[in-house]
Amino acid sequence: MAQKLMDWLESPLPLQFFYYVVGEEYYLISEIRKTFVKHVHQEEGMADFNQDDIDVKQLNMGNLISILETLPVMSEKRLVFCQNAESFKDQDWEKLEPFVGSPMSSTVFVCFFKKIDRRKKFFKNLQKKAVELSAETLREWEVSPWMDYLAKKVNLKFSSSSKSLFNQLVGTGLMEIYNEMNKLKTYVGDRQEVTEKDLIAVVSRMKIDSIFDLTDAIGKKDLVKSLDYLARLLENNQSEVGALALVARHMRILAKFQEGEKRNLPKAKILALAGISPYFFQSYSKQSQLWSESQITKVMEILFEADKSLKSSPLSSHIWLENFLLQACS
Repeated sequence: MAQKLMDWLESPLPLQFFYYVVGEEYYLISEIRKTFVKHVHQEEGMADFNQDDIDVKQLNMGNLISILETLPVMSEKRLVFCQNAESFKDQDWEKLEPFVGSPMSSTVFVCFFKKIDRRKKFFKNLQKKAVELSAETLREWEVSPWMDYLAKKVNLKFSSSSKSLFNQLVGTGLMEIYNEMNKLKTYVGDRQEVTEKDLIAVVSRMKIDSIFDLTDAIGKKDLVKSLDYLARLLENNQSEVGALALVARHMRILAKFQEGEKRNLPKAKILALAGISPYFFQSYSKQSQLWSESQITKVMEILFEADKSLKSSPLSSHIWLENFLLQACS
């Protein structure tokens, strides 16, 4: 899926009539929008006449259909972006269906969904008539190809160890990854290879220090400090789901670290097994002493339930986060 979107961003032509984008990853949404604008508005200065941004929450269906049928001005195509498309009602899709079934070749219609119910009838019809582009928040194992893609964009090269360290310091948010890579490029200048010393010099340690502090506080069952360190993570522009993902990653590393120690592996092999940089060996060695195997397993179960609740429940995310810490520190 990642490679498919990367290829599309590089060369989306020939453009079709109907696209829908699913997800809330800000960087991907921004790049998808830029790609449409670049390839639809090839005539300079025509974007103001041939582009509409519509919010479904403030939508009049008659106006939308009228916009979709409007011919472009001194251009081959016009572009219509439709935000919050998950707010479309079933009857709205019924009104759009005849039009979508025989589209205007001069219009590119792009709907953005935060999430989508793939069981619904309208979505099954949508799949047959539109192109799906994913802008969903990345899982940990999906980050690596995007790191390679962004590194190539800014003309940087990472070794496996510097890549692992960068991932630990920055996390999985693509916009943050891209911003930090741009800072690195300014720092290294004409040099392409990024060293671990470069990363320590440039990338903020605030987030990773907060993660170590948070897991240490959970290990000591210190609820007050746990809440404080979680708040610091969120203040550092980390989403609630992202904060849980970072904690979960940290706990998986601790489990691998303990496994390596139990097998009496040398330091280099423990680092390879856990997928961590030598810079963090002492920190993980110290923290691994605070946790039993059963405690790590229990916290991972609590994290899984908290993550599922955050993504599916209408309750405030802070309630689920506090509930996670109450359980983890009990």
